[in-house]
Amino acid sequence: NATLASWYPGFDEERFSHDWKQETFDFVRAEGVPQKHGAAEVLCLLKEKGYRLGLCTNNTDSVVREYLTLLGWTKLFDVCVTAADVQKRKPQPDTYLEAARRLAVDPSSCMGVEDSPSGLLSVHRAGMVTVCIPDMVDLRSVNPAIIDYQLTDLLALPALIEKLNIK
Repeated sequence: NATLASWYPGFDEERFSHDWKQETFDFVRAEGVPQKHGAAEVLCLLKEKGYRLGLCTNNTDSVVREYLTLLGWTKLFDVCVTAADVQKRKPQPDTYLEAARRLAVDPSSCMGVEDSPSGLLSVHRAGMVTVCIPDMVDLRSVNPAIIDYQLTDLLALPALIEKLNIK
């Protein structure tokens, strides 16, 4: 938004953000929330097996609540940590550390699943097992040393969790 403001004197960032959010909500209400292949299946399976799940995002609370409601996933996550909950957003570890704190677990016993450079770095910096599942974002800038496991499909995640004996 700052770039647009520099290009267009008088640009109303607040109005733009409001309108952008409204257009996005209208679209996802009509077309559905885009989701990674297998997401609903994997989340439900992990929840059924008793895993405690946290959602860590740089997005806003209102967007997260709207999307989770539209997807019917509000009860799948034990904690949701959004941009408003932390001082420093991804790629800093604050989001993941706050989720671990709310879950009352040691970060080193947690796994973070990400598909973006900032998310992967955040998980790594939090001291969690870092799982990369590439999607639409270019990951060539990511140092491979920060990725503990790379999967090609989210559906492979439950087997990895079982193999690693993560509780």
